[in-house]
Amino acid sequence: MLKKLNLDNNSFNRLFLFGFTLVVLMVSMLTPPFQSPDEINHFNRAYGLSHFEIIPNNGIVKIDKNLDEFEKLYSNFPFKYDTKNTAELQYKAKEFHWSVDNIESQIPNTAVYSPFSYVPQTIGIWIGKLLDLSIYNSYTLSKVLSMLTCLLLIYISNRIYTIPSMAYIIILFPMSLFQIGSTSPDGIAFCISILIGSLFAKAFNKEEKYSVNEFILLNFCILILLTTRINMLPVLILPFLVSLVREIKYKYIISIITSLIIFTWIFLSYKNIMGGGEYFHYGMSSSDKIIYYLLNPLELFRMYMNTFTDLRMIKEYITQTIGVLGWLDTPLSKGSYYLLIFIISIVLLLTYNRTELVLVSILLVILTILLTFFILLISWTNISDPVIQGVQGRYFIPLLLIVSFISFSVKSSSTDKAYFFVILMMIASSYITFEALISRYLLS
Repeated sequence: MLKKLNLDNNSFNRLFLFGFTLVVLMVSMLTPPFQSPDEINHFNRAYGLSHFEIIPNNGIVKIDKNLDEFEKLYSNFPFKYDTKNTAELQYKAKEFHWSVDNIESQIPNTAVYSPFSYVPQTIGIWIGKLLDLSIYNSYTLSKVLSMLTCLLLIYISNRIYTIPSMAYIIILFPMSLFQIGSTSPDGIAFCISILIGSLFAKAFNKEEKYSVNEFILLNFCILILLTTRINMLPVLILPFLVSLVREIKYKYIISIITSLIIFTWIFLSYKNIMGGGEYFHYGMSSSDKIIYYLLNPLELFRMYMNTFTDLRMIKEYITQTIGVLGWLDTPLSKGSYYLLIFIISIVLLLTYNRTELVLVSILLVILTILLTFFILLISWTNISDPVIQGVQGRYFIPLLLIVSFISFSVKSSSTDKAYFFVILMMIASSYITFEALISRYLLS
């Protein structure tokens, strides 16, 4: 007789991880290399780390010249729908091997990411070079190691605190599946967010013991997330909130040290990697834009209002968060979005739980959204643009995952019903994602 899927024996999490592994592997196999946004720059960042370029000077790293040629094979896919991943292309790609000659590569938009989220990819490159694997196989190994790291983070998270159904739903978004199946650090950021959520939720469960090691782990995970996704900076309040309800040795010292490291990294990124804010020239430099909007707060307010009241852009943010694959060039069908939104809504209604931390959720959401749009305002938006440009839905997936632990129940009379819809989401999302990828990259 089958054991009931319940919270006590973690049987649902094991079932989820089994299915999730198969789905992500299939997504990865269907997707040609470097089709996640900026994935070439992300992989070059990992390559730079493989020879200890921790902080690239002015956003420049040295990469293998054959890696550069390998990347060029896949650089013409975005927005060119007639380009397909043919057997001939794969055969040609597998002929490239590592050389001893390096060239310079500019990676300004990924150089600001800290090394932590690139550890699996860097190890894959090391092993590939050590075993004299082809660049294609080294890339594949890096992708597999990144996926395994994501699976391990989900497993550890559930061991610490039961993952709510809403978090499962979010990590099953086609966008989540697609990013975890690539070498982009987004997958690590998503799963680190699940671990942050579990550690924070456990701290506020008075029935659970909470150790100093768990508090240190919470701070370390936040450090990884915020030095990868600076827009998530409001998450820094979480360790201080834990400090208010738990007696932990050196709790404030640990939290302050974590904050100092994060702000130091942001400062170094701004000064050394982006040239003190002079790299981007969209009307004026980033530093000049900051001064401009501080001196003209009404103009800043107007930009926010124009953006948040633009229904077309709001629709784009929603669809991108659920899933516009590739380099945001592969949308799902309209019916697919409706189906997935229906499942998301049902689980939301079944498991939403208004706790004493509801204000924390609201504060995190508001501050993170405002900061995300401000970062894109000063970095990617021309001073003459009517709305803020460059914001992508995937930027908010870590926020949604953390909030799911704060605002959604893990133990209620509706849990079993919610689990049913999680399984339904896995089936629907995987089918929709497979269909989109096959149509985009394989079928003529």
